[in-house]
Amino acid sequence: YITSSMAKSEAINRGFDEAILMTSDGKVAEASGMNIFVVRDGKLITPGVEQDILEGITRRSVIQIARDLGHEVIERPLDKSELLIADEAFLCGTAAKISPIAQVENFELKAPGELTTKISSIFNKITTGQSEDYRDWLDFIEY
Repeated sequence: YITSSMAKSEAINRGFDEAILMTSDGKVAEASGMNIFVVRDGKLITPGVEQDILEGITRRSVIQIARDLGHEVIERPLDKSELLIADEAFLCGTAAKISPIAQVENFELKAPGELTTKISSIFNKITTGQSEDYRDWLDFIEY
């Protein structure tokens, strides 16, 4: 976690909200503590597990939601340039849930985009117990 913490601190010191971490091959891996998704032509693209990413539960949930909505999900190496020309992009993680990316360096993106908004809305309904379709994803605790 120290690498992620240092990257996030450096990003903030440079005026950004988040850091995007790269693989040793120069491909996009993830953000500091969050997975990354790019939307191009209605398809969701995300680095695959071979890119040394955290196999997050939220990431897995986003992939399933997108597929259930009829969108193709492609897990493969992601070039930095693809972030700059994306129709939309977002980060996801336990604490962040679904967080749209509005800007990468000096390049502005549509944020939140239509698919990001749709996935975020469904995910929020799931995590608040308002979705019957994904009720089996939850364990309810009585108090």
